Amino acid sequence: MNKLKISSLSPQPLILIMAILAFIAVPVRTFQLANCIDPQTGFWLVRDFTVPVLYVICGVEVAVSLFMSFFSGIQPKPEFAEKRDIPLGVVSFIFALTFLVDAISRMTSYISLFSVYQSDVDGYLFGYMMKSGALALTIQSIFALFSALYFGIIGFSQVMEKTTYKKSKVLALAPVIWGISRMVYFFVNPISYKNVSQLLLTLMFLTLAMIFFLSYARIASGVNSENSMWILWFSGTAGSFMGFVCALAPLVLIATGKGNLIPDKYPLEYTDIAFAAFATGTLLANMPRTVKNNTEE
Repeated sequence: MNKLKISSLSPQPLILIMAILAFIAVPVRTFQLANCIDPQTGFWLVRDFTVPVLYVICGVEVAVSLFMSFFSGIQPKPEFAEKRDIPLGVVSFIFALTFLVDAISRMTSYISLFSVYQSDVDGYLFGYMMKSGALALTIQSIFALFSALYFGIIGFSQVMEKTTYKKSKVLALAPVIWGISRMVYFFVNPISYKNVSQLLLTLMFLTLAMIFFLSYARIASGVNSENSMWILWFSGTAGSFMGFVCALAPLVLIATGKGNLIPDKYPLEYTDIAFAAFATGTLLANMPRTVKNNTEE
């Protein structure tokens, strides 16, 4: 694989490229939420030129991140720096807090589903849980709590200059299972992913986020971490971009007093923007400097 590397190519510019493309994409997405999407259903009301523009920007970001990460001949060692990083620690604590909020939100939705449950309709409680998405909500809520614990440990380790989080190998998988259960809940309800734009963008984000979580867990725990750094850079930059697009646009609407335009079924998810901040902070803290892959091997 090293023969495919470009010795002078570094993934460092990916953060700047991601920021520039997000600066363009977020206003486009905000315009769509305010003018092109039904706030009741989340379906398109108007399909104008912004639709292909946004998808092209997303495609460019993912493609550039994949190319520059994979072919980069300048990569840091597959290990995280063992030094105090208070900013990243604070971001980790905030990320943990958003997982707690997510757990409470999912449990509220779970209770709402069971408030309309009638045992004489379906006959079996488990069948109702599967069909309504209650089981996926339960799993998501449970692993949101475990994820909050994991990122709390990361925050503590970063602030106190400890390596405690590197020993939490099993707990590191909690965010992955959280992401899977969140995706499963979307698939429970048959719906057109082309018509509900926020859902399509969210699925793209979750896919990249889960890849990042897996790569982060492998590097942190030192389990098969040799080829994980380029994947971390790819999923970290592309996932952060998608997180900003998914979360910043609704946040802008709320800040400008137009929160009523956000689709009811697809509200602002604080975990999305917290992920973008955490992933970006992690990459900034592990910038490649002098370590190069030997392209002749």
